[in-house]
Amino acid sequence: MKPFRKREKIINGALLKTHLILSREVQITCKIGEREREGSWNQNYMLRYLYGPWTSKWYENEIHPNACPSAIVLLPHQSRLRCPLNIPWLPALVLFVFLSFSSFLSRQPFLSNHSSFFPLLSSSIASVVMPSGSVLVTGGTGYIGSFTALALLEAGYKVVVADNLYNSSAEALRRIELISGKKAEFAQVDVTDEAAFDKVFEAHPDIDSVIHFAALKAVGESGEKPLDYYYVNVYGTLNLLRSMVRHNVYNIVFSSSATVYGDATRFPNMIPIPEECPLGPTNPYGNTKFAVETAITDVINAQRNNAAKAGNEEESKKWNGALLRYFNPAGAHPSGIMGEDPQGVPYNLLPLLAQVATGKREKLLVFGDDYKSHDGTAIRDYIHILDLADGHLKALNYLRANNPGVRAWNLGTGRGSTVYEMVRAFSSSVGRDLPYEVAPRRAGDVLNLTANPTRANTELGWKAERTLEQACDDLWRWTKNNPQGYRQEPPAELLEQLKK
Repeated sequence: MKPFRKREKIINGALLKTHLILSREVQITCKIGEREREGSWNQNYMLRYLYGPWTSKWYENEIHPNACPSAIVLLPHQSRLRCPLNIPWLPALVLFVFLSFSSFLSRQPFLSNHSSFFPLLSSSIASVVMPSGSVLVTGGTGYIGSFTALALLEAGYKVVVADNLYNSSAEALRRIELISGKKAEFAQVDVTDEAAFDKVFEAHPDIDSVIHFAALKAVGESGEKPLDYYYVNVYGTLNLLRSMVRHNVYNIVFSSSATVYGDATRFPNMIPIPEECPLGPTNPYGNTKFAVETAITDVINAQRNNAAKAGNEEESKKWNGALLRYFNPAGAHPSGIMGEDPQGVPYNLLPLLAQVATGKREKLLVFGDDYKSHDGTAIRDYIHILDLADGHLKALNYLRANNPGVRAWNLGTGRGSTVYEMVRAFSSSVGRDLPYEVAPRRAGDVLNLTANPTRANTELGWKAERTLEQACDDLWRWTKNNPQGYRQEPPAELLEQLKK
């Protein structure tokens, strides 16, 4: 551990520097009413505090207006019980500091959602993790990967992006730098090239975690080209896992999919879909995600068991995996300079609607209007891309702080929207009705994929905050200002607004 270097203060609930140092000793000053209390935590303690869901980023050398913790929680680390704080101990070593109470009530639905304080503490405390080392983001120039790389950089992580640029653009990295002021390293790597991963890990020995997006991702196309999907998605991930084991890269956050559940309506009381829902993918894409989840689980469990058998319990706990089953990403960066830019024909609803809005496509094809929904079209859970990226950050932090082994989480809003509702919502953002035509159902499509995100809400301290309307507005701002996507320079007026 590095020695203590900085002094941190909490005054009236606002951190003067929110880049928290978890090192040999951390000193802290709390103001409770009109009285200030001062103390320190040494290396035998882990400091955690609960943030409201409205912010997840660390801001260095400035006071962020929303960086107001609702509680400070002191937990013993390695079962050693010492506390040098000159504050009377409360049960469970929990010190609540409720400050800016009216603001807290308006932002965090705490009292309405929890019958008591202690269930919240046991299940929904988000760990404060000091970013260290580097994170490898495979598929990091793609839609979700690039936004996750942005979230990691803004949180203080160093990021290495690996991508073969098959269906993405390296320009995404420049947009990330324009927004964050920070640069990600880049390696052009194909996921099917195992030796290439070895070279990346050798060039960046401080990589200790991987967030894995690199994959083919279209449900319809997977039915036409199943061999391609198994080769890239499954074989490619096995290459990555083998290289991770060789180089002791302990944590993996996997970009899975709600398609692993298949048709959850075949079970009673499984809509919205919880993680306990039996898995049963109905298309090759979902099958590959299920296969990769299984492989990651087996590899992580084997690494933990092998280390434990060798008598190395600490090494055993280092191997962890997050399986993030998410639903339908939507939206773009509010700045209007970063969004989804598919290189070929898009397969997802919102990019197709965007092409209709810009005249690149005559009309939208609605696949099926005979589902058992209120308007006959399929139901999906659309989550803003910024919320989704934040979910990956929270999952990584959770792995590093809690060493859970392998754990699955749904990332979604918990609210389903039909295809027709999405058409109306995006038409409203555009300002005119967009044409569509009904076509037959696609093989493998199911009626309802809506998330039950309770586990992620409570364990990760994560919640989707942005609305469907915000996602549509942000997507249209990106689309109308960047009709050529990343193949054009971002508009100068948007860059000026970004500087402000």
